[in-house]
Amino acid sequence: MLSILKSLFRQSARQTTINELSKLSDHELRDIGICRGEIQSIALEADAKRADLYEPSKHYMRGRRHVNA
Repeated sequence: MLSILKSLFRQSARQTTINELSKLSDHELRDIGICRGEIQSIALEADAKRADLYEPSKHYMRGRRHVNA
């Protein structure tokens, strides 16, 4: 059930990224260094970064020292 919710959240966030970037003019997109044809791939790339960012098992021990008992 949790994976379904995560999937729906990611899909919604991806679509929001696409919608927001699509609202920008070509001039505004050029100002931020992208073209209209890159919007889909940028949204997918942002989605992959979000997935990595929110994966607790990948970040739990980041910055912590392992203590040998």
